[in-house]
Amino acid sequence: MVINIFLLAPSLYMLQVYDRVVTSRSVETLIMLTLILVLIFVFLFLLDLVRNKIALRVSNKFDDMLKSDTFSGLFETALKDPSKVNTKALRDLAQIRQFISSPALMAFFDIPWTIVYVAVLFAFHLWYGLFAVFSIIVLIIIIYFKEKSTKEQQEEVKQLQGKEFELTQSYIENSEVIHAMGMQEEINTNYDELHNKWVESNTIATDTSTTWSTMTKYLRMLFQSLILGVGAYLVLNMELTGGMIIAGSLILGRVLAPLDVLTNQWKLVVLTRKAYADLGEFASSLDNNSNEPMDLPEPKGDIQIEDIIVIPPKAKKAVLKYISFNLNKGEIVSIIGESAAGKSSLIRAILGV
Repeated sequence: MVINIFLLAPSLYMLQVYDRVVTSRSVETLIMLTLILVLIFVFLFLLDLVRNKIALRVSNKFDDMLKSDTFSGLFETALKDPSKVNTKALRDLAQIRQFISSPALMAFFDIPWTIVYVAVLFAFHLWYGLFAVFSIIVLIIIIYFKEKSTKEQQEEVKQLQGKEFELTQSYIENSEVIHAMGMQEEINTNYDELHNKWVESNTIATDTSTTWSTMTKYLRMLFQSLILGVGAYLVLNMELTGGMIIAGSLILGRVLAPLDVLTNQWKLVVLTRKAYADLGEFASSLDNNSNEPMDLPEPKGDIQIEDIIVIPPKAKKAVLKYISFNLNKGEIVSIIGESAAGKSSLIRAILGV
């Protein structure tokens, strides 16, 4: 509240300089007004700094509240279905944390105060107020069409980026197998195809977003210039003072600034909204009923295997059938077999994983 009220200071300063100082030629008034303006900007600097620091710490607190559950949830998901193992939930959490400390969130807090600025413009003159309302409506329409035209594109970009990350991670984890089987060339081809899809999709989405953002930027500059023309016309008709011309342009800039920020940061808003929905879906899929640990006797070092049958998750056939052997403490046994014969599956079964 204080920040947005204090941001009227530059406009009121210009108003007083043109309408009071210039006409009275009073140096003392100019000095006093300037000192007041400098003091207000010192407070603005401190308040804005504190606001940004608070937002950053809120985002850290948000992360601290959810990171442990999210991280544990990844393991729970992996145990239920190994084919769905990925770190997307952590990336979604990072996306939300980034948004909380971004200028986009601050813009949402500033938008309600445009009503105060518009009221000041109406106090200057009816035409000033109506021009401000017209400018706001135009920018809101642009934000609406930008949202409509980029929402699906941004979601597609995020999905392709996630797939590329998961695919790359899978390739790196299995690099030895890929090299041994001579699959490097095919792997490179698969990666290039997916990466090119992401680049193409990202280019389209960025081009669309940039078009709307650039339009907003220059429309805001145009409106700030046009209101000077409106003010000049009103001055010629003795309905406005010279100081109000400059002050009106500055206030209109404050009216449109949050909308301009939102337009430029809309990609972040869309990605955060998707991340929030995905993280909520991930959280709802987790089992919140924690199992109490079972008390086990101290291990003796002897292993006794009786008729082990192993069926991997999601598989329909057993990879191991009726495996039995005894291994006494201190003995060593080698398990030999071809690739995919079930050596690792046997060890996993013995360890209970």
